[in-house]
Amino acid sequence: MSDTPTLYEFVKNFPFDPVDKKSIIFLRLPSVIINSIFVAAVYLLLRKIFQAEIAFIAGLLIALNPFHIALSRVLHHDALSTTFIITSALSMIIYFGIERQRKWIMLAGVLTGIAMLSKTTGWFLVPYMGLLSLWQWLDLKGSENLSGLLKRTILDGILWATIAITTFILFWPAMWVIPMKVLNVIFAISGKYAKEGHSKGVLLFGDVSPDPGIFFYGVTWLLRTNIWVMLGLIVLLFGVIKLALYTKSRFDVPGESRQALTVRPWFDAPLLWIVLFVFFFLIVITFFIAKKQDRYALPIYPMLDILAGVGLYHLVIWSVKTWSVKPWFDKQSELYTSMLFYILIGLIFITNLAIILPTYPYYFTYYNPIVGGINTATNITTIGWGEGLNEAAEYLNQKPNAENLTVASWYGSTIAPFFRGKTLRYSHQKGTALGGDYVVFYINQLQRTYPDEELWRYLSRNYRLEKIITLNGVDYAWIFTGYGLTNHVENQRYKKIAGLLGWEWHGEMTPNNGAVMAGHDLPFSLFWEHLGKVPEEQFFVRLIGADGNIWAEAVTKPTSEFSAVMDVWRYGQIIEETGMLTIPSDMPPADYNLQIGFYTQAPAILNGELTFPTPNKPLDHPLQIIQIKHDLTHSINENVMSLAELKLHNSTTPKLINSSTPQLNLNLTWSIPHTTNHIYHAGFVLLDDTGKAQWTWSHRSLIEFLPTTAWLPNIPLRSQWHLPIENRTPGGDYQLQLQLFDETGQIAETVLQHVRIPGRERNFSYPENIEPIKANFENKIHLLGTNVIDSHIKSGDMEVTLYWQAINPMEADYTIFVQLLDADGKVHAQHDSQPLAGNAPTSTWTPNEIIHDKHVLNIPNDLPAGKYQLIVGLYFLETGERLSIDGGEDFIMITVLNLTTSSSP
Repeated sequence: MSDTPTLYEFVKNFPFDPVDKKSIIFLRLPSVIINSIFVAAVYLLLRKIFQAEIAFIAGLLIALNPFHIALSRVLHHDALSTTFIITSALSMIIYFGIERQRKWIMLAGVLTGIAMLSKTTGWFLVPYMGLLSLWQWLDLKGSENLSGLLKRTILDGILWATIAITTFILFWPAMWVIPMKVLNVIFAISGKYAKEGHSKGVLLFGDVSPDPGIFFYGVTWLLRTNIWVMLGLIVLLFGVIKLALYTKSRFDVPGESRQALTVRPWFDAPLLWIVLFVFFFLIVITFFIAKKQDRYALPIYPMLDILAGVGLYHLVIWSVKTWSVKPWFDKQSELYTSMLFYILIGLIFITNLAIILPTYPYYFTYYNPIVGGINTATNITTIGWGEGLNEAAEYLNQKPNAENLTVASWYGSTIAPFFRGKTLRYSHQKGTALGGDYVVFYINQLQRTYPDEELWRYLSRNYRLEKIITLNGVDYAWIFTGYGLTNHVENQRYKKIAGLLGWEWHGEMTPNNGAVMAGHDLPFSLFWEHLGKVPEEQFFVRLIGADGNIWAEAVTKPTSEFSAVMDVWRYGQIIEETGMLTIPSDMPPADYNLQIGFYTQAPAILNGELTFPTPNKPLDHPLQIIQIKHDLTHSINENVMSLAELKLHNSTTPKLINSSTPQLNLNLTWSIPHTTNHIYHAGFVLLDDTGKAQWTWSHRSLIEFLPTTAWLPNIPLRSQWHLPIENRTPGGDYQLQLQLFDETGQIAETVLQHVRIPGRERNFSYPENIEPIKANFENKIHLLGTNVIDSHIKSGDMEVTLYWQAINPMEADYTIFVQLLDADGKVHAQHDSQPLAGNAPTSTWTPNEIIHDKHVLNIPNDLPAGKYQLIVGLYFLETGERLSIDGGEDFIMITVLNLTTSSSP
């Protein structure tokens, strides 16, 4: 098999964020070559549209445009996209306005396809093609056959679209296999991003917003252009105004032909189409794309350079005409015209080089000196494309052991190829910023206070500013000595409460360096972001075992710097706290997950705490895994209780925890004098005062994640027990008995101590002096009997006591009914209620518990004489469904009662 990767594997594994430094030159070179060819191509295309002088001036202005040069040198698609958009648009103009040969529309189709591949702005060529087709059709419909013109226009559009689509598909392999997904990315996802505005904001005149407004592109162009383009456009505008006034004056002359309106000495249709390109492109990126950056407008820069070239050319012509009134000048006007043209070319070349070369190699630092240059620009708009970060990297590379250092930078992908150490890339993740041995802050972060002003405040107050990188007289990057936080996290935030940034262990023995000894204290620092949490809501740090239990815990306190001003903590402020995590000496050796959180007073948080990782940003790994080990020379107390092979050192007093699920918590400390092959389990029993077991908690392994076969000799180990108090657990005073099991069953037992279980106390004694019945309701409940009932009844209240016994646990709550029926089954008296008037629902009954349940029936005064049956049963209130007894009936008759005379007076 060949080791040559497939195209998919090559693209998937190619290092692009960040780029491998070794590949930068090879990635940049094609872009540089294409953009160099672009200048020559534009010149040749313009030769078809305008005079050679105009083409040369425009080409020179494009070639020496600092913004275009800067974008052509970075690994980005704006310069490439502009190359194909402009050449395609000029090819269209040639076809529709200059030379009606199909080669131009075919060339435009190829270039359009590549432009659309380069960036979504290339799709602007689709409506632009439609505009030119419509213009030509309207212009020629009076001079040609209408149907033939329409047919040719349609065929032109089909030819252009076919070539563009073919090129688009041919040069994008993804379109061969997943075309619909590709188109969805282009139109749906890209459109969504365009509508959302810039997530980090854009600066314009001191205001930072996602959408800087309609003046943004005009302002940024003015900052990026130069004096020659400005002069050329002013002259062109003056010429247009002069032409308009001239046309109007001709129109007002009586008898003047209306054809005067179409006379355009030099402002012809192709020039107008270039103006329309600029106008409509600006309309699209201004009003239909909320996300704005100066580079998005790059395609209008060459078009404006072309318009400026027209203006500068005619400035020379006008100058010659002005001087032609002099006899000595008129004789050599062509010579002087050529001289002025070459002087203009020389001035453009020399002045542009003079303002560009000082910015080498950081052409992005060029800003129009006419409007104040870079110093003005820093106060008006966002500047900085990462230039200068290579110098920051080079400075850090001079540090000893630079390859072992970590630098945190917002432009991580820009600094990484040049830095020999590790690069952390942070955006709004302040924890990542704290992770660097050095932190680099960039100019447009400061301009936009990104991620917020608190990060800059924290860096400038707590870290040392070591170096400032200055370009073109402006500070671009600030290098701070960092904290070098080993443990930091990203996007762990509870909105409007707090965000976890990171933590650092201190001392010689830390979890970062390996296992930690049981009985050791771990001092640490905790860093978090204030988003609204009140100071009383303390942070905690825990170690969680594989059983889900807390095995060690510490709470933190703000350092003195922050504790003194807790009442004025600012939103987004970085807070540092400290704490001490004590590892108990009897903590089992194992790997534990670090859990960090804070207690909260928020009513919606039922358990009173919030932990990290957050539910909405779960991690695929714990915050940190901490290994605990034991000192094998540790001495243990010999005053212990022997249970089989095990030694029980002590047990804590059972503690009742009242929560949504009450539980009885206790810890037991064990050891084993030698290794064993037995896996021991423990269970617990509640013994009443007669020694009888009334409740049992099923047995489990002493330490769930560390079986006794893995215990080392004479090492004290703690086991945790959380015994749930269920609604059917009997309340009252009991002895808590520990039972020890091995593979064969129970092998030892001992009473630990007295406990009191909250809740209803149970009765397990068989009642005396009852009328026995022995009815079994679906093997859930026994009706043992009733009180002794007189067989002769009379009007008024009749008391009936039922004696129930629970057979098995029940989840449902049943209602008991007692009814007095006549011979026809008619109900004359009835009482329904849950046991003990609702105080002992059947779901709380403990197996073998006996319930004395009293019911009172009201015998009517007008009850006729005769025999009556007293029946009892149970039903589920929500459905009315009754429990059946062994005989199949859904009730039991407990006695027959006689009424000798009517109860009525």
